[in-house]
Amino acid sequence: MNKYRPHVLVLPEDDANRQIANGFLLWPSLKDQNIQILPSAGGWTAVRDKLHTLLPDISKYPDRIMVLLGISMGNRIAGNRSSPMFPTSFGYEFSCSESSACLKS
Repeated sequence: MNKYRPHVLVLPEDDANRQIANGFLLWPSLKDQNIQILPSAGGWTAVRDKLHTLLPDISKYPDRIMVLLGISMGNRIAGNRSSPMFPTSFGYEFSCSESSACLKS
């Protein structure tokens, strides 16, 4: 994967979500070299913690899209916009849904 070209990193909350993400890679029309599924984080708080470690790297590559994938994570994130989950110093754009939260720099 070329970090300087458009690409997607997927951070799954647990192994079930990792398997779902890997299933999308089986779609024949998908350029899977542009998508990387990271190891399961181990819970939504671990996703939050991992995101904080990835933020400096995300800011280096403007064509990177980060997908946080979890069953109940979207409601927790969307319900608490003042949470440290949303660092204001990076100027990120967040989009939350019931099953996932997406972050694009």
